[in-house]
This record gives sequence, structure tokens and C-alpha cells, in this order.
Amino acid sequence: MSELTAKDDMATATESLSTAESVSGDVDEVVVDRPRKPGLPALLLQGWRQLTTMRTALLLLFLLALAAIPGSLFPQRGTNSARVNQYYDDHAAVAPWLDRLGMFDVFGSTWFYTLYALLGVSLVGCLVPRLRLHARASVARPPAPPRRFDRLPLSTTFRTTSSADDVASAAHGLLRGKQWRSDRRTAPDGVLSVAAEKGYLRETGNLLFHVSLLVLLAAVAVGALLGYSGIFSVVEGGRPFTNTVAAYDGEPTFGQWVDGSTLKPFTLKLDDFRAVYLPNTQPKSFDADVTWAPGAGAPERRRGIRVNHPLAVGGAKVYLLGSGFAPRFVVRDKTGRVVSDDFVRLLPQKNANQYSIGVLKVPGGLPYDVGMRAVFVPTFAMGADGFPYSSSPEAKAPVILYRVFTGDLGLTRAQSVFDFDERGMTVAGEGVLVPGKSVSLPDGASIAWEDTREYAVFQTTRNPGTRTAFVACVLGLLGLIASLFVRRRRIWVSATAASGGTVVEVGGLARHDAERFSAEFAAIAGELSGRLAPPAPAPAPAPAPAQQPTAAEPSAGES
Repeated sequence: MSELTAKDDMATATESLSTAESVSGDVDEVVVDRPRKPGLPALLLQGWRQLTTMRTALLLLFLLALAAIPGSLFPQRGTNSARVNQYYDDHAAVAPWLDRLGMFDVFGSTWFYTLYALLGVSLVGCLVPRLRLHARASVARPPAPPRRFDRLPLSTTFRTTSSADDVASAAHGLLRGKQWRSDRRTAPDGVLSVAAEKGYLRETGNLLFHVSLLVLLAAVAVGALLGYSGIFSVVEGGRPFTNTVAAYDGEPTFGQWVDGSTLKPFTLKLDDFRAVYLPNTQPKSFDADVTWAPGAGAPERRRGIRVNHPLAVGGAKVYLLGSGFAPRFVVRDKTGRVVSDDFVRLLPQKNANQYSIGVLKVPGGLPYDVGMRAVFVPTFAMGADGFPYSSSPEAKAPVILYRVFTGDLGLTRAQSVFDFDERGMTVAGEGVLVPGKSVSLPDGASIAWEDTREYAVFQTTRNPGTRTAFVACVLGLLGLIASLFVRRRRIWVSATAASGGTVVEVGGLARHDAERFSAEFAAIAGELSGRLAPPAPAPAPAPAPAQQPTAAEPSAGES
């Protein structure tokens, strides 16, 4: 069996070689072309073509959405560094690995920016050829009519006594009047025709949507790189706020290309704050009267700030977020010397009628550090469960529930402004404090509650891409509407001279919504026929000649 197979293969090869010799002459050498490996330019070109496909753009958009998920699952340094430190304490084994992967700074990580940049490049590569082709098609002449109109989805034919030139002029004027892009032409055989199309706005809207998406991505990137945000609070009539990193209540969120030295200088002082509440204790309005200056030595200006009515200063906006209470505590030593005199901002608890908590820290001036935990109740009331609560968000009957500690505050360790570390402290007393009263410390020092004022919470935000992003969203929405509702369609009219008049052929083609176009096509064809002269009536048929009677021939039997 193997010998037969080998003989058959040899015969086949010999026959093929003989055939090749008969075609090209003597064959001295058989050359086998082997595929060459693509070089680096070819690989780069192939990669670029793959990157600039719409499929790749959609894939990158999907991956970018997936990449944003860890930003909501893990605490982010730019938003809350304290929670990141707490996560390190709670998950000491996993946190360092997550940090190496950028899970605590997702939107500032290299891999997130890489995906973002690739998506932008992919969109640019997709859009530039489409924009070029669309620009050429927008100024090009409509396509010539087909040879056979009866092969189109919609077509009709009628005759008229108008000349072919009159037919072409009427069709051209009719379509131009209906906002069709119309073109009149003459074929080499002398047939006059009109080609018209409508609906290019559909592709324009599609491209506008994708360009707006690209601009939106760029605006978001600019805002992330050049923007910043921070929260600060100012006590009514207290020290003004200066736009420096240290003056913010927490660590501000800076863009990748922004640091504290580039902040626009301005100062802001709270003159008056007014909070109005509904009968059900829900807030109705917040109003803050402020005095601000755009920089050192600049003239001061007065302005009112309300919720959703920010103050624009230095390219940034200052928003009013909320308010709270700030009791004034005066700490004196046993000789009566004032050691500390300041307003302490307390943190309101959610849905608790300004029931607030906070701490007073006195790290110097006494032989020991002083820390006091304070619970501020604006309108004191006792619940049925025996716990105090606030019956109103206004300070009608304010009290403070306190606990005083002495010892070492441990300020060398990171801690919140609304908390302190008790590990080096001992309890020195606790109770209830009312305005004008004081708390006595073990060595004769005292803490007096002298006054209570309100403070306002503001947020400074600078996002240079906000307006651009808004315009891009509006244009993208308009482009999407155009791409969904505009229909692309074409109409051709041909006028051919014939005996007794002109033969008019009308054809139509729609890429979308053919049913609606059929009614439009019928209306245009009917209106065109109405503008032309009616066809000549067909000549009446000639009457048939009458038959003359003939004489009867005699029969054979007659003589």
C-alpha cells in the first residue's frame, strides 16, 4: 500500500512539473515563496488600525467603567486619608498590596490614566477619518440616477407634454424648495435627470455625539489634573479664613498638576449666618453674609452666599454646605491667667436637630494637657428612654454634656480635629454644663463656657473643565437626537423625450424608516406631476367601415 501511495505521489508531482514546463519552458530550479515575517512598521500599523476601531473604543470604555469600581469600594487618599490609615490598621496584611496596585488612589494611578489616554487616542483615530469622509460627502454632488428605476424600492413612471428641460427644472425647483440637496445633470445620451438627497444631518449628529464624548473626556481629564477641592468652616464674627492648605479642616483634594503653592489667595470672614427651619425642624434656608478680599491688600467686598449660589473668586467657587454651633471655652489656670480662649466647632449628627459632638484640646499652658469631650444639645429635652435629645435645631435651651481628661494628648500621632487619643489621659470629671458656668480641674484650673456662636461650612472647588463638559453634554445630546430621528433618503427624476411628449421616471431610496418615506415619496411624485402639463389625450380610434350588402347568387336549382 505504501509503494502504491508513493508511486501515485511521484506521478502527480511529475505531471505537475510537466505542466509547468509546457507553460513556462524549461524549469531549471523550483523557487518556493515563503511568507516573510512582518517588520516593526507593519506591526505598528496593524496595532494602530486595531486601536482605532470602534470595537476597541467600546472595549476601552467598558474597561474604564470597570476600573472605576475600586474607587468606590476602597477609601481614596484624595478624599479621606484618615479612612485609608484606618484601613491599614484593620487590614495590615492586604493593605500594602492594594496600595501597590493603586487601589487607594484609583483615579490618579498610572493604569487608570493609561486606559483613559488609550480611549482618547482610539476615539481620535476613529473620528478623524469619518470626519474627513463626511466633509467630502457633504460637498460632493448627489449620486447619479440608476439605469433602471424599477429596481428601486419606490418608483413610478408617467408621461407629460412638457419638455424634458421643463421637467428637470420643475423637479429641481420642487426638491430645492423642500430643503433637498438637489443636482441637475445631463447624461451623455442627452437624458436630463435630477438627483437629490436629504438626511445628512443624521451622520452629522452621529459625529457630533462622538466628538462631544471626546471633548467631555478631555474636560474631565483637565479638571482632574488642574482642579482642587477643600472644605473649611468659619465662625460667625471669628477669625477669617485664608486660602492656604493649613487653613482647611481636612486635607484638600488636589489634581495631579496642582499643589498648595498654586492656590489663588483670598480671605473670607463670616459676618452673619441665618438658618431658617420649618415647623417640622427641617431646614428651609441657609444664608451667610461674608466679607472677602481676592488677595492681601486688596479692597474688601461684601457678598451673600446661599445654597447653590456660590461665590466666584480666583477661578474657584465657594459653596455654602451647612452650619453648626461653636461654643467659646476659656481655660484659666489656678491664678486666673487665661491659658486658652477659642471657639470650638462641634460636629452636628445626622437628623438629630443639631445635636453635636466635639472636643476641646489644650496642649500647653498647664502642667498637663487637657482634653474635653463635649456633647452639645441646642434645646435640651429628656426622652422616655432616659437619654437626652434636642427638640429643636435652634439654641433655645443649650446644655453641654462633658467629660474632662488630663494627661498627654499625644498630638505627635495623627488624629482628627473632632477626637483625641485617650491612651495617655485620665478622667478628671464629667457632668452637665450650662452657658456662663465653668468646670473645675484638680489643681484649681477651670474651663468656662462663655459664649455660643454659629459657624458655616464652605467648600472651595476649582474645576477648569466644568463649562466645557457642560457644553459637550448639551452638544452630545443634540447630536444623539439628530442621529436617532433624522432619516437618510434619496430621490432621482429622469426625463426622456419620446413621441408626443416626455417620459418621466421618479425613484426613491431610504436607508431608514421606509414606510414613512413611501408617503413622502408619493407626495413629491404627485406634486411634480401636478406641476407639469398633462399628457396628450390618446387619438380616438377610427370607426370601422360599414359593410355593403351583396346580391344573392342564384342557387343551383334555379334556372
